[in-house]
Formats: sequence, structure tokens, C-alpha cells
Amino acid sequence: AERATLAEQLDARRRLVEATAAGFRLSEARYKGGVDSYLGLLDAQRALYGAELDLIGVRLSEAANRVALYKALGGGWQ
Repeated sequence: AERATLAEQLDARRRLVEATAAGFRLSEARYKGGVDSYLGLLDAQRALYGAELDLIGVRLSEAANRVALYKALGGGWQ
């Protein structure tokens, strides 16, 4: 059950990273075009990094879950 939840979370976090990356690219273009301030660009970059960190955290949870499942099924014993 937890693996299904983690799969949903991974999918949601990937979409969030894609959306914030698009927002960052837009903010960068606006800054280069002189329409937006550097603060707006930095804020978009901060949001992107935060989303990427969240995705990494969910990936770490998924990997830990797989290891726990492997150990619970008796894997790794010699």
C-alpha cells in the first residue's frame, strides 16, 4: 500500500518540478527582457530548488521502502 502511495507522490512531485521549471524559464526570460526584477528570478529559482528537493526526498523514501521490503522478504541473508 505504501508503494502505491509513493508512486502517486513521485508522479505528483515530478509534475510539480516540471511546472516550477517552466515558471523559472518564464521568469528568466522576463528578467532578460527587462520586464521582471532579479528578485522575481531568484524567487522562481528558489521554488524550483524546493520542488526538486521534495522530489529527491520522495525518491529516497521509495528506495528505503524497497530495501525494507527486500529485507522483510529475507533478501540479503547468506
